[in-house]
This record gives sequence, C-alpha cells and structure tokens, in this order.
Amino acid sequence: MIFPPDSKLMIDWNCPATCLGGLLIAALAAPACGDDNPAGAPDPVGIDAGEGRSWIPNKSFSDEFEDPKIDFEKWRTDPEHFSAWSWSQKNAFVNGGVLNLRMTREPHERMDPAARERRTFDYKSGILRSRAKTTYGYFEARVRGCARFPGASPAFWLYSQGEMNNPSPTKYCEIDVFELQQGEVEQGGARHGPGRIDMNLHCRTMIDGELRWLRPHSNPELCRHVWDAPFDPRETFHVYGCDVTPAEIVWYVDGVERAREENRHWHLPMFVTLSLGLRTPFAGWRDQALHPVPDAATDEGFPTDLRIDYVRAWTRSPMPESSATIAP
Repeated sequence: MIFPPDSKLMIDWNCPATCLGGLLIAALAAPACGDDNPAGAPDPVGIDAGEGRSWIPNKSFSDEFEDPKIDFEKWRTDPEHFSAWSWSQKNAFVNGGVLNLRMTREPHERMDPAARERRTFDYKSGILRSRAKTTYGYFEARVRGCARFPGASPAFWLYSQGEMNNPSPTKYCEIDVFELQQGEVEQGGARHGPGRIDMNLHCRTMIDGELRWLRPHSNPELCRHVWDAPFDPRETFHVYGCDVTPAEIVWYVDGVERAREENRHWHLPMFVTLSLGLRTPFAGWRDQALHPVPDAATDEGFPTDLRIDYVRAWTRSPMPESSATIAP
C-alpha cells in the first residue's frame, strides 16, 4: 500500500524448527477476545471456520460505528505521515453509523521523513488504524468506495512497523485486503477501470544475505492478486474479507473466494487499517515510495469520502483435540 517506516519480534517465523512453537506463542500473544464480546455477534459473510471449529469475535479490531465518536482507546486517526499526503484527524469521522474517511485539497507544509526536509503537500486524508497488533485471523469490512476516480484509492490493509531489529528474515509485512479504484496504467497505456480490485502482498525480507522488497510488480507470481468486479465499488456497499493463517492467505468479496496465496513471509504482528490514499495522477512511484505530483493537484472531485459500515475481526476456536493430535 504505502509502506510506513519500519516492535521487536523474537521468533524466527521462517525457521521450520520453531514453526509449531511459534504458532502457539502467536496464538497466546494475540489480543484477548474475552467474554465481553456481544452475544450473537455475526460470523463472517459466507466463510466457514472449518470442521469442528467456530468463529470467536475479536473486539480489538472490530467496530460497528454505532457511537457518534470514534473509540480512541481502540483506534488511532493520527499515525505518522509516510506518503504523498498527510493524515488529518478531522478527516476521519462517524456520520449516521458509518465511518467516513475523507480526502481534501489543503496545501500545507510538513517534514517529509524520506527526504528529511520540509515539503509542500496538497492533500490531507483520513485513516483508522488499530492500536493493537495481530498476525492471524479473519478480517472483514463492508465498504463503499469514494467518488473520485482516478486519483483516490480506498484501502483496507494490515501492516507491521518497527521490526527491523527482530531476528526474523522478514522485516516488514503488508497484506492488502483490498485497494480500490487505483486506475493503474498497464504497458501500452490502457487504464484499468474502477472495477479492478487489487488484493496484494508486500514485504521486505532477507534473501541470499540481501534485504529485498517483494512487491506486486517486481514479484507478481507471489504478491499480485487482482479481480475485475462486475460492479462499480463506488456505487454500492460490498463486503471485503481476508483470512490470514500460518499456511495461507485467502481473499473474499461478498463471501466468495477471489484469490489465494501461500503465506511464505507474512507472520509479523500487524496493525489493522482502513485509509484513503492518493494515486495517479496526483501521486507517482519513485525510489520505492509514493511522491506527490504538484502540477496535477486540483480541487476537482474533492472532498471525496470512503464509507465503512463496519469492520470486524475473528479468530478460530482451537482445533478439536482429536484433530490437533500430532502423530509421532
């Protein structure tokens, strides 16, 4: 998505010798679901937990937005700036039981951590990021995309932070449940319409002694997953979900599987995040980061809002004892 700067993970998740122990520790370390989950909380749309198992709602990453104020004990709307726009707390608000993340044209100056100098930015946007981190679970949101296209991209994603000093080969993890309306231009000049849904992976990991980025364009066989929807995500609400397990990552739209990938590197603790970002023509890629394109800035189409009806998360109940037994 937008790659924030790199919490310390003490388990080498990629080491087979520690895999089973690591998974047990990860399960114990996950935020407690507790008995305070609401009775009768809904299960994921159309997704079964598996034979002999059930879904346990995880309140640390769930919100129905029924309160007119954002729950700041659970969420942040003011994380560090790390891309071609700035986050603004006023651009994240609840209206009528729906979370709005708004992007506005507001020229301003701030420090650019990548450039290490003050720069002018044209846009401010809204973000909702969990305070807690998690690694595995099922994550779902019911969302309606923003009106502006091209140029503004809604995103529902998980990302790690501060893992550069951990002993695991992987130092950064990102799972995009979705990025909508990116309007990317392929070779030859063809631009994708708003129905193209990106469900991608990003990570920074050690390979042959070198720290490398694995991304959709450089490693499409592992990281790139797309689905061309028969609907326009700007016009109606749809349910987007992602099932993250130690073995694989599976993406769903409206309860139907749309992509699946082996989970080779995505084992770090991650924030659960909803945000609205810039894309072409207002931002472009350079030196592994998105940078603003000042000459393209315009008021046309702004402000624009991403609307989220709810965000929910679950973990699975433990496997039945007979199923969990490991043969000698």
